[in-house]
Amino acid sequence: MSNCAFITGYERDGESGLDFAQARFFSSSVGRFLSADSMPPDLYAPQTFNLYRYALNNPQRYVDRDGRYEKDVHQELTTALAQMVGFSKSDAEAIGRATQHIDENPSTDPEAILNVNARATHHFTTVNTRAQHWFNFLKEVDSGDDALSALGTFFHAQQDSFSHEGFNPVTGQVSSGFRKGVILTRWDDFWEEVRKVDKTNYNPSKAERMAADTISRLLEARSRMERSGRYAAFGRAIPVALIQPYIARWVRAKDDDKPKILDEMKAAYDAWNLRMFIIEQTKKRHQPVRRQL
Repeated sequence: MSNCAFITGYERDGESGLDFAQARFFSSSVGRFLSADSMPPDLYAPQTFNLYRYALNNPQRYVDRDGRYEKDVHQELTTALAQMVGFSKSDAEAIGRATQHIDENPSTDPEAILNVNARATHHFTTVNTRAQHWFNFLKEVDSGDDALSALGTFFHAQQDSFSHEGFNPVTGQVSSGFRKGVILTRWDDFWEEVRKVDKTNYNPSKAERMAADTISRLLEARSRMERSGRYAAFGRAIPVALIQPYIARWVRAKDDDKPKILDEMKAAYDAWNLRMFIIEQTKKRHQPVRRQL
């Protein structure tokens, strides 16, 4: 007999108390898997050397969906902002998944030491590379069937261009592990320093510019898709000024506070959307009826 698990989404076995994570079994009581990870460890991700760990030992920031891959909650920002500019919930989620998939796909994993080409193509990119991703999206809009995925691919590179500014695809962010010329002697301290640049609260003003750029690009993507005539109608786009306070809080928040802030932003959008609907209906009822002669 099995029951639904809660936070992880795993199926729990009622007799053993273990959670089935598709690739292997997980023990919630000890916070570890009972068999080793089938994926080999990665030099750029020291926590992966523990083949029994869950979510890189950081479950507040990551979710291990099937016992092999971790999922950064940062994809939720792209999804939420897409909804704010009028993409449907399902389309917004598709864009968010595609944006995050670049980090989860082994062939484009930025932390695999030999993936230099992948880092150059998706993570530590040039203006020309990002322009090519945008062009690929436009081609899909006009004649393809994968526009949302192509848009997510573009967004990953575009968003990373803010936090990864000044780094290169060969060494990635490793240089940030050397603080003021001093080599950190503890391995965990070194990698904590390396990963700081990917946290929005490391440089909130830069993260706010990234979010503003994402909104602008989403609006442009929406406009292109509308003009093509190949896509369903979009919803209302909320004025950016109304959600800016939520974005400012989000980029400065701790990881475990971010989902709540995005939920508040979505609630604000729903309230604004309802208000606009009521105003439109009121105007229609008060429009004078034209009589035909």
